Amino acid sequence: NERIEIPGIPERGCFSVTLDVPDVGSDYAFVATAPVFTRRGSAPTPFGCTDVNSPECSELAAKLGFSYVRHFTGWSGLEPQRGRYRFDGIGRTIDANVAAGLRPWISLQGAPSWALPQGMFGFGFEPAPVDMQAWAGVVTAVSRRFKGKLYGWEWLNEIVPGGKCEDPVATYLEMCRQGTAAAKAVDPNLEIQLAGGLWPHNFRIDLLNAGVGRLIDVLPVHYANYSSVDEAWRDLRARGLDKVGVIDNESASGMSVWNMNAEQTLAMSVNQCLHVMTHWPDVLCAGATRVVYFGGQPNAAGNWSYLLDARTPRPVAVTLAVVQGKLAYAKPV
Repeated sequence: NERIEIPGIPERGCFSVTLDVPDVGSDYAFVATAPVFTRRGSAPTPFGCTDVNSPECSELAAKLGFSYVRHFTGWSGLEPQRGRYRFDGIGRTIDANVAAGLRPWISLQGAPSWALPQGMFGFGFEPAPVDMQAWAGVVTAVSRRFKGKLYGWEWLNEIVPGGKCEDPVATYLEMCRQGTAAAKAVDPNLEIQLAGGLWPHNFRIDLLNAGVGRLIDVLPVHYANYSSVDEAWRDLRARGLDKVGVIDNESASGMSVWNMNAEQTLAMSVNQCLHVMTHWPDVLCAGATRVVYFGGQPNAAGNWSYLLDARTPRPVAVTLAVVQGKLAYAKPV
């Protein structure tokens, strides 16, 4: 390996650098110049990322200004057989996050087949009649194992009423009741979130009317703007739930750059930058207390993330650094 020094680049941004080698050919790489986030004391910023699991990417996330990490985590991977837990993978991830000063929470997904009724082998974005005692059991086991490191829990993701149970409101309410009771019994400081992006709106209203607001600390919306955050606040206040917060825990613009050349890759990624610059100030001004970028781990096709590999940034990485540096301690007027 040979190190090549690039003359100083005065502008901030993401740049394509092409190297021509006689008799070999040419190739390109992306480099970025971005500010390193400066924290004020120990208070977290209102920004999070998703599925960041390596020490290197955790450190980068902290330098960009993130304070939280959302982890999609399958129950089957944590407990493939009843009472037999596998925590090695999630343990390494949580340790990497915490070492970098990040606060990880688990968005618990799905269920192993042994925890489902006979003939049901899985479920998607919907509540399901899982073995509620086992659901509480895995929450208890994980909360104990990572007490003091795990920041909180989120019960499923983007669920709709679906078709796996006769009464989706009652079923999901019981999942929240059992999960929250188990988590809080181990650590009352664990933050509990409703399923992010739960929809349609009448499903959320039915759950709030059934009392789910007493079982959560946070109501998360997805891909929000000012009006959708304001709507969530109004739903809570109409029921006297002033202690429940509102966040956007999934926000980004996806763009695959697979098989694109350098110029296309940069040009087609601009919409990701615009999403952060327009949506994030909007939701914070509406009163959201956190906004979470839907990405963080490298992805060779780009898609939602801000990294193509562990050392190759996309333009939105610089946008995130600048926007979070400007907004982390700003107060809406």
